[in-house]
Amino acid sequence: MAGPMADASAKMSDLAQEPTDPQNAVDSWTALTDSFGEISAKVTNAEMVEASTAVYDDLSALRDEMQKVYVDGDTSAMSEYLTATQNWSTSYQTLLDLCTPETN
Repeated sequence: MAGPMADASAKMSDLAQEPTDPQNAVDSWTALTDSFGEISAKVTNAEMVEASTAVYDDLSALRDEMQKVYVDGDTSAMSEYLTATQNWSTSYQTLLDLCTPETN
């Protein structure tokens, strides 16, 4: 799991450095989405499979809405984009919580 999570983390870091070209951003989010797809395919713990699959699904939706709003110029999709952003934020936090060791 560490390898795919490290890859996804590196892709997220790369996103922050990407130029502002909308199609490049969508392409980068596609690479990030693919990384989480690899995570969900490699883990065996049921909770991790569920959480990483949710992140993958939410990232896919976010990427698709990003395409509509920023590449296609469909501002009517902004509400769906914002909802997809919130869904991804929630599912990603759930995954991070599962990956964070409890401390007493």
